[in-house]
Amino acid sequence: MRPFRADSKTVDSNGNNISTFQSSRTGLQPLRSGKSPPAINLLHESTTRNALPREAQNGVSAQSCYIAEKCKQDLQSEIEVAKRYVQYLNYIHRDLTSYLDKTEINIAQIKQEIESQAELLDSTERDIDEERKRETNRINERILAVENALKKINDEVDIVTNTLESLNSTTVIDEAPALLKKLRNIVNLLPLLPSDRYIYTLLPTWRSAAENERIFDSVHVPWRVEVKRIASFKPKECASDRFVTSLCPVSESEAWVVWHWGPQIHLVNKDGELKKTVDTGCKVDDISVDFDGNLVLSCFETKCLKRLDENYEVKQVIQLELVPRGFRFTSLDEIVVCCVQNIHHRNGDTCSLLKINAENDNVVSEIGDPTQFIQPWRIAININGDICVSDRNKGTVSIFDPRGKLKTTYCGPKDGTRHAFAPHALCCDSFGQIFVVDYSNHTVHVLDPLGRFRGFMIMDTELEKRAIFMGTSSPFSIGIDKMGHLWVGNKYGYITILKYV
Repeated sequence: MRPFRADSKTVDSNGNNISTFQSSRTGLQPLRSGKSPPAINLLHESTTRNALPREAQNGVSAQSCYIAEKCKQDLQSEIEVAKRYVQYLNYIHRDLTSYLDKTEINIAQIKQEIESQAELLDSTERDIDEERKRETNRINERILAVENALKKINDEVDIVTNTLESLNSTTVIDEAPALLKKLRNIVNLLPLLPSDRYIYTLLPTWRSAAENERIFDSVHVPWRVEVKRIASFKPKECASDRFVTSLCPVSESEAWVVWHWGPQIHLVNKDGELKKTVDTGCKVDDISVDFDGNLVLSCFETKCLKRLDENYEVKQVIQLELVPRGFRFTSLDEIVVCCVQNIHHRNGDTCSLLKINAENDNVVSEIGDPTQFIQPWRIAININGDICVSDRNKGTVSIFDPRGKLKTTYCGPKDGTRHAFAPHALCCDSFGQIFVVDYSNHTVHVLDPLGRFRGFMIMDTELEKRAIFMGTSSPFSIGIDKMGHLWVGNKYGYITILKYV
């Protein structure tokens, strides 16, 4: 169901406008699209509702009652988003604590080996203890920061929840803006997490006392997000196809996939079975679904977006002046779309990031400054409404707020990669984390809800790493299903499904 949007006007006995209110959202958007509501604007709406709150019978106007209900719904939606941040921090807290536990076990094993050569290794053992203390203190500081953030966010949620329960239809209208501001500022309480970690090693060969100084070492590496493979496949019907150019998970077990820009699109499940094939009649660059579950395609040769009905017939065409690339729906049923002059960038090409009304095809606004981009590629909408845009030619991921104001730009980590950052597709999960495919470095970057680097997605064992390699080498596309599993498509035509939580 699409979110309800209302604009209303209240007039006095002389027909003069006396107040305005607008509710931009009635509920949290579906998680599969990674969308979230924009800011509430107290504008006005003139409409009639059959069912009104009890206050309507106690002297409060029906319009005020309706507005109050919309305020309550918007506040409740923001409370749900805030709770998602709590879930995210709990997940981070578990990850940090688990890493610390593993570090303690690793150090303990090293100490046990060293103690068997106590006389020769006393000095090394003291060094290890100092290293343990430094690393323990460093991670404990981060754990404390996460715990403090958890407490603050829970306190804020409790305050707003209790306040909301105590408000009536009259007072909620006055209090709603301040409460919404408080909830939306919660994202700024998320702590900065460690972007690196140390891998401790013990060389297995015993040597002389002088050489023993080098048997213990630590390697500085970026933080890793461990994953496990659920599946890796390439349907036999698509055996000759290369490049999974776009994919869109639509349930817990199925996703629509485009191999090599179409024109055919395929519905596949986690077992690698091809369930359905639809010939769209055009080259397809990106694929998504609207709030009714209808497929929407960006067609670069004809410079348009096509919306299909339940029978996969074209029911709407949105014609554009430039070539559409990646796109996604916002919670207001608006489409944010990357527009470029040519599918392959040329010097002097223009580009833009447009927000389009999905009902009447009108351009609502242009997001950002065209000079911020070289070749905008793909889009993801985060749970707080942020618009995340990858630019593979510029090597950046730009994050805008729902109104189109630039919040931050991610250019890759300072170190830890062999090649320049080459972002292709990206998606967001229910915690607000951002996953960015890095084609050149054969990895996926994990960012926190504020766009700060968390780490790389890697495998938990060498055996697992080899098993997944064919599915994640040169990754090209990415999506997340309703189970929270990542679908990663690569240039060889393989799809790999990963579990990371």
